[in-house]
Amino acid sequence: METTHEKKSLGLFNIFSLGVGGAIGSGIFVMMGFGIAYTGRSIVLAVSVGCLYVLMAYMYHPIMASMFVLPGGDYDMKAMLLGPTMTGFSALTIVMGGLVFTSYGLAFASYFVSVFTSLADYQNIIAAILLTAFFAVSIKGTKIMAILTSITIVILLVSIILFIIVGAPKVQPGFFSNENSSFFSDGFGGFIGAIAMMSFACQGTTVAPVSVMAVTKKARRTIPLAILLITITVGIAYALMGYVAAGVLPVEQVMGQNLSLVAAEIFSPMLFNVFILGAACCAIMSSLASSVTMLRYPLLSVAEDGWLPKMFARTTKDGYPYVAMGLCFIFSMAPLFTGLSIESLISLTMIPSMIVNAYMNFCLRKH
Repeated sequence: METTHEKKSLGLFNIFSLGVGGAIGSGIFVMMGFGIAYTGRSIVLAVSVGCLYVLMAYMYHPIMASMFVLPGGDYDMKAMLLGPTMTGFSALTIVMGGLVFTSYGLAFASYFVSVFTSLADYQNIIAAILLTAFFAVSIKGTKIMAILTSITIVILLVSIILFIIVGAPKVQPGFFSNENSSFFSDGFGGFIGAIAMMSFACQGTTVAPVSVMAVTKKARRTIPLAILLITITVGIAYALMGYVAAGVLPVEQVMGQNLSLVAAEIFSPMLFNVFILGAACCAIMSSLASSVTMLRYPLLSVAEDGWLPKMFARTTKDGYPYVAMGLCFIFSMAPLFTGLSIESLISLTMIPSMIVNAYMNFCLRKH
């Protein structure tokens, strides 16, 4: 069956927004506290290494994107170089990716109720409403989702700059002096754990751009350039935010906490509400929008290649794989009613993906 694709309507800024939106979301606003718990103030180094690691782990993305335009993005790249077994394994990780969307919904809800405290008992319902809304909007097409992401990214970057400018002067003296063993607080093992945690936060830097090659103008030039710009932007933003997050309050207070704790310390009540809604909530929404957008074409390729039953390859007249996307929507909703933790969801999807990516780079070098 020949697939109908949308017009090539995405430019460099759209791709940049999708990539930054895919990375700066649950990563910085949810996982930063967990990263600090692993390694203390050396989170500044961990996030920088994490960004570099993701770029190296996905180096085949800019390389292959400069040579081919592959509608299925990362999945199609793996299908070109891997055998049937590893390709099928890769297909499974894409289908299971819907589980990660739950973390975006729950993260949004946790920040949202920190402003609207009367809704604290309804976080799962808020998460469910957000997930439903974004999957519904995705039916309208990639361009609409890209525009939505671009709007939230502008608000997000302004809010992040505000967090850094206001927070940096309030960082405790001697941040890099390693007093009280606040650097590498849990040793080398903890530092590696923090890198792994923050690597998840950088996932969108390459995966999102290559997932929309089919609808990108001058894709072989635009995608590699966008990946470079995205990685630099995310790396700088994460390092500076890590400096503020781990430096304003004692490390013990921020371990495992989201950034609202630090924001409440550095901002006035009014600016705190602006930051939570403008930065945290917009960041998570941009991540969710980016993730839903970059799922469409790879998921369709997985279905068309036979890794899912035939019914999952059904599309609307505009090429939207409504059955396959519906399956991922169900996956995204299921953890809300099963009690799976965010850490468990990330481990369930990240570990298989990292194994496949390591093997992919090995295969690319052989070729």
